[in-house]
Amino acid sequence: MKPLYTFVSILLSIFTSSLLSAFIISLMFFVLPAIFIVVIYCFIGTALLGAPVSFVIHMMVKSERLYAIFIKLVLHIAAAALFIMLFFIDEMNGQNILYSGAILFLISAVINAIIYFVIYTCIRRFLFNDRQAAPQ
Repeated sequence: MKPLYTFVSILLSIFTSSLLSAFIISLMFFVLPAIFIVVIYCFIGTALLGAPVSFVIHMMVKSERLYAIFIKLVLHIAAAALFIMLFFIDEMNGQNILYSGAILFLISAVINAIIYFVIYTCIRRFLFNDRQAAPQ
């Protein structure tokens, strides 16, 4: 895939996944007016952390077979969960993450990672007709 197409795919994925994730997360917690705050967090997290990590994941797993796409999805989810756990490790003071306020951020990060991965893969495959992104 050409570098320009990769860059455009990443930019489109950041914007669309941030908006869609914010909408879903706001609906999930029944606070639709919070969408503006959530979209800011989703955008910053995706742009500063998610996209670079995603780029590294795609460089590590070059194959585009069906099992490799699944591995990439699992790595995206694991990276999002690991980042949130590392970010909140000082605030948890030995608590389980499931019983702290960090679980909301964990759920949000995982949702955002899944949506970003799906949108990025679809943009590469369908918008830019990248045959490498086709499951085999």
